[in-house]
Amino acid sequence: MGPPRLVRLGIRSETVGPSYENVLSCLQKDGAMSKRIGRPPRRDDPQRIQIVLPGKLRQWLRVRAAREAKDQGDVITEALELYRKRIREKSAKRKPK
Repeated sequence: MGPPRLVRLGIRSETVGPSYENVLSCLQKDGAMSKRIGRPPRRDDPQRIQIVLPGKLRQWLRVRAAREAKDQGDVITEALELYRKRIREKSAKRKPK
């Protein structure tokens, strides 16, 4: 079996025969073997941010995280995702069809 790139192209060493090496060398010269295939890696990895919360909200966050045995960041993420979903639903209802 040939290199993964050639197999994806449907080229196998058994079927190509002696010109297999020529195809391989041409692909390497053109840079086709070194190019990435598919979409680029994601850049939205979790990042650390710092926010200032009022006292009551900070207390709610601590209590909620302790009750659910979650990290405070997970509680905030969940709350923000629910907020985004709610806003999208409201804006979808307002748009005329």
